[in-house]
Amino acid sequence: MIGENLHYYQTGRVVNYIPALAKVNPKQLEMAIYDLKKRQMIEFGDSRVCFVIEGMSKAPVLLLAIEDHKIELITSFK
Repeated sequence: MIGENLHYYQTGRVVNYIPALAKVNPKQLEMAIYDLKKRQMIEFGDSRVCFVIEGMSKAPVLLLAIEDHKIELITSFK
């Protein structure tokens, strides 16, 4: 899925209809995951940069949609 969408990361633009998002660096990428077993934070990229919720809300919503409707249905929309 990442490879299929790399083009959008490389050529996409930050939306300008949400003022807070319009100010974000389009190449900013970060991730932080907390390992419950090891009690350890795993971070990469700009994980300490503050961001607006609109900047990360699509990933959990996509995961919920896949869980509810199966990935075949979700990826059939173009």
